[in-house]
Amino acid sequence: MDRRKFVTAAGSALALAGAGKGFAQEAAEKEVKGGSEPFKVLFAPTAKHFGQHKTIEEYLGTMQQAHDAGFRAWEDNWLSRRSPGDQEKVGEFLRSNGMTMGVTVVTTGGGARWATASKEQADGILKDCHAAVEVAKRVGHKWFTLIPGARVEDEPLEAQLKATVDMMKRCSDIFDEAGLVYVMEPLSHPMGGKPVLLETFKHGYELAKLVDRPSCKLLADFYHQQQVGGDLIKNADECWDQIAYIQYGDVPGRKQPGTGEINYANVTKHIKDKGYTGVIGLEHGVQGSSQDLIDSYRAIDAVL
Repeated sequence: MDRRKFVTAAGSALALAGAGKGFAQEAAEKEVKGGSEPFKVLFAPTAKHFGQHKTIEEYLGTMQQAHDAGFRAWEDNWLSRRSPGDQEKVGEFLRSNGMTMGVTVVTTGGGARWATASKEQADGILKDCHAAVEVAKRVGHKWFTLIPGARVEDEPLEAQLKATVDMMKRCSDIFDEAGLVYVMEPLSHPMGGKPVLLETFKHGYELAKLVDRPSCKLLADFYHQQQVGGDLIKNADECWDQIAYIQYGDVPGRKQPGTGEINYANVTKHIKDKGYTGVIGLEHGVQGSSQDLIDSYRAIDAVL
C-alpha cells in the first residue's frame, strides 16, 4: 500500500526523530480526531507514545484520549513499576471502559543465562513471576512479556534451548496455576550488552514446543523479525500455533505503520483472516503527532 494512504502529508514531512505530542497536550490544543468508532482489532497504544505522566490522573487522562480515538486495548511494559494503588485504578479504568490490557514485562532475567542460572538468579526470576500474578489480580490482564536470558555465541543454539527448559517450566508452574500466559519475545538486538537467546520467531517457537506448557507461548514482534530475517507472513504461519501475542513497529525507524517498508495492511488482514482476535501492541515510537498515529491505524482498519 502507498505510504501516502497511511500518513498525512504533514506527518510525513516531519523528521523521523520527532517524539510527537502526548494525547493530553494535543487534545488541549485541538480536538483529537479519529472518532469514537472502535477499531476492528485490538490495537494497543503504549504509554511511551504519549509520555509517562507523573500522576495517575494524567496517566488515566491519556488512556481516556486513546479510548475516545477508538482504541480498545492498552499496553504498558513497565506497569509493574507503578504502585499497587495506581495499578488498581488502571484496572478499574479498563473494566469501566471495555478495554483490554496487553502485555507488561514480567522479567528479563537480569542478564542471567537461564540454562546455568545461579540459585540467586533463579530465585529472582521466580520472584518476578510471583509479582506478575499480583499485578494481574489488580489490573485484570493475562499476558506478560518474558525475555529468557542470554545466549553463548560459540555453543549450539539447540543445546542451549534444551538447557533452558527446566527454568522455563519453573516459571510455568506459577503462571499455569494462575491461568496466565507469559510470551517469550525474540529480539533483534542484545540485552545488557549480551546476545539474547531468542532472535527469531522460529527460535521462540522451538523453545515453546520444548517447554510444552499452556502458559508458555510466543510473542511475535514483526519489527524484530523484519530486522533479522523478514518473510513475515511465512514465518508467522510456520509458528502460528504457538503465537499468543503480536506487536508492530515499522522498519527502519521503529515508528508507526506507513513510515517504513512493512505493508502492515496486508499483515493485519492476514492474521485477522487466520482468526487472531487478541491484542496487537503498538510497540514503536511516533513519527509526527499522535494524530498521525491514529490516522495510520485508521488506514489499516479501513481495509479489514
